[in-house]
Amino acid sequence: MTVSKYNGNRWRVNVYMGPLGKLLPSPLTGKQRLTKVFDSKREAAAQEREWEQLKDDLRSGDHGGVSIRDWHKKFMQLPRRQTTQDVYRYATTPFAQQHGDKPISEWTAQQARADAAGRAASQVKYIRTMFGEAVDKGVIDSNPYRDVKTPRKDARQTKASFHEVWPIDPQEQIKLLETILDTATRVGGPRRGAELRGKIAFAAWTGARPQEIRGLHRSD
Repeated sequence: MTVSKYNGNRWRVNVYMGPLGKLLPSPLTGKQRLTKVFDSKREAAAQEREWEQLKDDLRSGDHGGVSIRDWHKKFMQLPRRQTTQDVYRYATTPFAQQHGDKPISEWTAQQARADAAGRAASQVKYIRTMFGEAVDKGVIDSNPYRDVKTPRKDARQTKASFHEVWPIDPQEQIKLLETILDTATRVGGPRRGAELRGKIAFAAWTGARPQEIRGLHRSD
């Protein structure tokens, strides 16, 4: 058993790597046994699954070239609150779909800056977190988004950009909104897609802010 009680209410995961330890990515390289302590059994079990999968990958020879898509999938499986999970999914999925085939270890700071220039600052923030987690897990050595900054647009630029993408014709607005809602359904997945679609539609037609929408109940 690799997950066990530790020092009262904490949980320890202990996975034996043996000779495979020499194939582990930095900074785990050379370790024959991977051990970590968590506050909850769920966190320990998630880490156990991750290390066992890593061991299987190393055993099968698949220990090089983890793709961005592969890491994004593992990143989205890490334990976190559902509301936080939804934000990460919404912010990082388009990036993973666009660049998924590329090895994450080969994604450079130059590529990160070029990619960030076409994304919202909030998206870049969560993509940076995704790469930072890859560093913490030993998948890559450094975070290419660490020093990437997205320039703030002034009000005039924001207004001009708005009119470039949002048509004046109401019928064209409806078509564009349907495209946005379909995208929200796909990104949200089968469980959260309908709720995300409803929130965006409600915001579009009422002008309500996200905080106001989150506070609504059916009785309202």
